[in-house]
Amino acid sequence: MRQFILIHEFSKLYSNFADLLTENGIKNFIANLESEAGKNTAKKLGYDHFQLEEFIATLSDSQNVLFHDWISQNSSLKGLLLQNKLVKFEDTSNHLKHQFFEKFQAFISPSLSNKLLKYAGEKELTTLEKAFSYVCLLDKKHRATVEDQLFQSIKKKVEITVANSKIVENETALVEAIQPLCDDKIIACVNSLSRASYSLKLAYVDDVLTVLKFKSCTPRFANWILKRLEEVQLNKEHEFKIVDLRKDLKEGELQVRNHGKGRAPIKWGSIATFGLIALVAGLTFWVVKFKPFSDVEEPQFDNETSFMQFSKEERKKIDSLLIHMNGNLDDDDLLIDQG
Repeated sequence: MRQFILIHEFSKLYSNFADLLTENGIKNFIANLESEAGKNTAKKLGYDHFQLEEFIATLSDSQNVLFHDWISQNSSLKGLLLQNKLVKFEDTSNHLKHQFFEKFQAFISPSLSNKLLKYAGEKELTTLEKAFSYVCLLDKKHRATVEDQLFQSIKKKVEITVANSKIVENETALVEAIQPLCDDKIIACVNSLSRASYSLKLAYVDDVLTVLKFKSCTPRFANWILKRLEEVQLNKEHEFKIVDLRKDLKEGELQVRNHGKGRAPIKWGSIATFGLIALVAGLTFWVVKFKPFSDVEEPQFDNETSFMQFSKEERKKIDSLLIHMNGNLDDDDLLIDQG
């Protein structure tokens, strides 16, 4: 197992770190390491002869000297490599975006992977989340192996919990069992997985989606599960599938078996279609039954003439006017009956 040794532990053997970036500076430093003073210093630090020789061999590349300084600048990475102190990694110096980052990964991966593999089988989620925060520093050769080993405890937990929850009878018990599987820490670990470990990520999503088929799963809890899975970083194809499943659930196209404690989704599309069909059928029946456009209303006749609608006095006045108009008016005809 490779023991990581940091240049800065031998600071007494060089005057200035910047000098180590020059050809003469690094030669002088190596000479000091190989001297009796250097060997004694290594012995006091707990490194044997073989570990010291291995360390000296890495100094032949000037870029490796630079990488020692990168490690020294990051307290969390330095603490893990030198003191086995696990603290969540943060790229405070933006080294992940540096042009030499791939070479840095190759340099640090042998030592860092050994440190991380100590947490294989760890069940405490906080510890796993911290360990997974370092996998981005590993090269492809080491990263897939480390991710697989670290994720095994999560994988087994999800598989066993989902299998046992299949026989759960009610929503409350199902929520208590499944909700921890969608914890922020687990999702953070899942999102830390690389492309090489994408199958592990898909297996996690598929296992959790299985819960939607359980008889105790309600629309409400199914919607919560899908919302949590939207936090998982998937490729576009699988991401759209999660979004579509949630949409189908909302529209009633995705069915769950338990509607007892959740409000069943309303199929608005089906209701609108049914309403339109009912309206057309009603109009058709009305037209056929009552023929509103074929019956023409006939005029109503009444035996009582409009003349008979006047009073006796009014009729006499009308008669007088008619006689006068015909030129046959007599004086007696002008007399109006007052009584």
